[in-house]
Amino acid sequence: MQAKTRAEQSALTDEELVQLIVQEGQSDLFGILYDRYAPLVYRKAVSLVKREALAEDLTHDIMLKIFTKLSQFEGRANFSLWVNTISYNHCMQHFRKNKRRKEEEVPEEFDIMSEDDIEAEQQELLEANVKELQRCLANIKKDYSVVLSMRYYAEMSIKQMAEALEMGESAIKMRLKRGREWLASCISPAKK
Repeated sequence: MQAKTRAEQSALTDEELVQLIVQEGQSDLFGILYDRYAPLVYRKAVSLVKREALAEDLTHDIMLKIFTKLSQFEGRANFSLWVNTISYNHCMQHFRKNKRRKEEEVPEEFDIMSEDDIEAEQQELLEANVKELQRCLANIKKDYSVVLSMRYYAEMSIKQMAEALEMGESAIKMRLKRGREWLASCISPAKK
C-alpha cells in the first residue's frame, strides 16, 4: 500500500485519522488533528477562564490529554463534540481545584457562540498550521515523559505517582510543571 502524501492525509476525516492513529499506530498523524483542534480548544479555554496565558497552558494540557485518550473515542458522537467535551471538563476541573485555594471562581455565565462564530472557528480549524506536538513528544526528556504519561494517560494522582516512583510529591509536581513548560515552549502557542 502506497503511503499517502501530507495533503491526502490532511483530507482524511477526524474519525479516519483517529482510526489510523489508534489501530495502525500512525501517531504522527495526530499533528493533523492538533492543527485542526488546538485553535478550537484555545478559544474554548479563553471563553471559560478569561485569561490568555492560562488558556494557552490549558490548551497544551488538553491537547496532550486528547492524544492520550484517543483510544477511548468510540465514535458515537462526532470528534469535535468529543474534543469540546474534554476541553470543557478539563477547564471545569481546573476551576474546582483552584476554587479550593480561592484563586479563581467558576464564572456564572458562559459565552454562547453564534453561528457566525462557529463558522469562523471551523474556518480557523481548516487554516491552522501547528505540526510540532509529535516531534515535541518524541524529544521530551524521559523524566518529564514518564510523569506526563502517568498524569494524563493513566490519570494517576500526584500521591499515586509519588508512591509509584518513590519520590516526594513536590518533586512530582515540579517534574509535571517543567514537562508542561517544556512542551509549551516546544509547541507554538495556539493563535486566536
